[in-house]
Amino acid sequence: MPIFLRISLTLTLLLCTGLASGGTPSATAADVHVNPGRLNEQAIRCMQRGDDATASILLERAARLAPRDTRIARNLQAVREILAQRSKKRAP
Repeated sequence: MPIFLRISLTLTLLLCTGLASGGTPSATAADVHVNPGRLNEQAIRCMQRGDDATASILLERAARLAPRDTRIARNLQAVREILAQRSKKRAP
């Protein structure tokens, strides 16, 4: 994985877990980075806060790490549908 992508994902995770804003995350960014289950959990939290773009990034990573996990696949499909609907609403 290119270094800029690693940095971007790490920063996204830090923001999503609340570490950057002084919160106490339940897991370190490094732990979340390679654990598909934790990526899925963080993505769900992001979706609950309305940050579907970040959720999509996290779920894409989780899906690459665990391509046969049906929970991740369902969540990824759901966030893709949400983003597609928003995109249609914005189109003229």
